[in-house]
Order: sequence, then structure tokens, then C-alpha cells
Amino acid sequence: MRTRSLYSLSLVLALALLLALPAPVSAGKPAAVNVQILALNDFHGALDASQVTVTTTPTTTKYYAGGVEYLSARLKTAAAANPNTVKVSAGDMIGASPLLSSLFHDEPTINAFTLMGFEFSAVGNHEFDEGWQELLRMQNGGCYPVDGCIPGVPVFTGATFKYMTANVIRLDNGQTLFPSFMVKQFGGVKVGFIGISLESTPTIVVPSGVVGLEFQPEVDAINHYVKVLKDMEGLKAIVVLLHDGAGQAANANACNPADPFFTNVVMKVDPEVDALITGHSH
Repeated sequence: MRTRSLYSLSLVLALALLLALPAPVSAGKPAAVNVQILALNDFHGALDASQVTVTTTPTTTKYYAGGVEYLSARLKTAAAANPNTVKVSAGDMIGASPLLSSLFHDEPTINAFTLMGFEFSAVGNHEFDEGWQELLRMQNGGCYPVDGCIPGVPVFTGATFKYMTANVIRLDNGQTLFPSFMVKQFGGVKVGFIGISLESTPTIVVPSGVVGLEFQPEVDAINHYVKVLKDMEGLKAIVVLLHDGAGQAANANACNPADPFFTNVVMKVDPEVDALITGHSH
């Protein structure tokens, strides 16, 4: 498994999908709804802020950065600017977590994301660190099967946000592990969200964590469910949450279009996808 930064955190404030309401041609230009997507990936249970240095100040000067309190405040401020806001994750919210979260089997992180009002999440490879049955508990709640419930602490109720796994199939029933997609309505306009896991997850996690699951190709699953959303729901606005991504360019805040991810994934995704929110590569 690749070495990962526990505190690597990427916040995407993105950005004005103009979604047209269906209307007859004779009705003129349809109304538009401005939707704000607040997206995050690879949080890894980093509930505490960490101390960092800034290049423009002396190296002995430390600043606190990250952590769930700062994140929550940032999200609250951003969401206040647009009533049509949705908070989503591209995966790895838990797993490879610091002790504050991992000691309690990542329940504190799930509770934090619930309190922050997240609604949808892809499933990253680290969400399988304790096995897919434990991930079902993260969604549905209940006591940890080995240690039981923590005395004096309310029973874990699970996440209010919804995990999605359009390309992860349970071999025992042929169904996806979690729903493939969710639909949210903004001012009468429906937006579809498809959740996709890293196709190569079985090669980088403990085999017992994914036994009984099949991970299907990312692009095939995306394009299949784009068609489903168009045909069944009549949607014209589709967002994909994908736990995969390109490596950084020399500038950490810039894309690296030479990365094979663009050729192998991005350019093969159905153009009906309006936003592709990625993760994994930090």
C-alpha cells in the first residue's frame, strides 16, 4: 500500500453548475439554478488540526491547519453563500486514521461528517481497511462486533450521509454494496450523483477486507449509470464522485494533464457528466 499523508486534505469549492429546468421551446430560455458543491477527499480521520510552517514566515513559526473544527467553520461559511449547496466526499474519509479516530473504530469521524451535513460519499480503498462488513456498520450503525459498545457512550447510529458504490458488487447477491447513485433536487431541478470506488482496491488492501466483492472498471460503471440516470430520471445534470485521480503537477495546486488518468479515465467518461470530483492521489 502506498504511503499516505494522514493530514492531506483537499477542499474543492466547486462551482456553479447551471442546471436548466425542462421547458417547451416556445417558453423561451429556461430558468437556471446555481448549485454549489463543497467537496472533500482523503480526510483519513484527521480530526485534530496539525501544526505547519508557511514559506513566507520563519520556519520556527507554527500555524494550526486542518482539523475538523476549522473544516466545519470553512464549510459553514461557504454554504451560507448559496442555499443550493451540497456537501460530498470522494472517499477515504476514514482508514489510516490517527488514534483519536482509529481508537474508536472511526466512529468519531463518521459522526463529525454527519454533524457537518455531508450528504453523499464515494467509498475509498481505506474505507475497506476493517472489511466491508464493518463499512456497512459505518453506514447503518450498531456496536463494534469485537469490542462491543463503549460503556457510557451512546450507541453508534451510523452515518446520515449515503455511501455509493456503483462499481462494487457483492458476489453473494449480485447487488452493489451500496446504492450506485443518489438524486438530489434543487429548486425543482434534479441532480444525479454517482459514487465510484478505485478499481484496483483489491490489490492495495488486506485481501480479507474485500473478499466476496467484485470491483468493476470505473469508466464502464460511470457510463452505464449515466445512461440509467438519463433514461430513468431524465436528468441533465450529473456529478461523479470517484476515488481515483491524477498525480500532482510541479505546482501542487495545478493539474498534470500528462498523467495517464486523464487519457484512461477522464477522456473516456460520457460527456454528459458535468463534474468529476476525484481523490486518492491526494
